[in-house]
Amino acid sequence: MSIRKILIAVDGSSLAAHAVEVGSEFARSLGSDVALIYVVDPAKTVMAEGGVPAAELMQLAEQDMRRPSIGINRPTTAVEDR
Repeated sequence: MSIRKILIAVDGSSLAAHAVEVGSEFARSLGSDVALIYVVDPAKTVMAEGGVPAAELMQLAEQDMRRPSIGINRPTTAVEDR
C-alpha cells in the first residue's frame, strides 16, 4: 500500500506548525504529496447563546482563513491536486 497524499490540518497554532514539519518530513520520506487544510473552531468564533446566521458564520470563517499563520513555514514545492 502506498500513501499518495497526506492531509495536515492547521489552525495557526504552534502545535499545528509542528504537525506541518513532521507531516512534511514523513511525506517526503514516502514520496507523498502534502495538502494543508485550515480549520476553525466554531466554539471560539461563535457565541453559543445568540446563534449566528449561516452567512455571517461563513464570513467569520473566511476572515479566520485570511489571518496570517504565525510559525508555519510555506512548503518549498507546490502541491497539485491529482
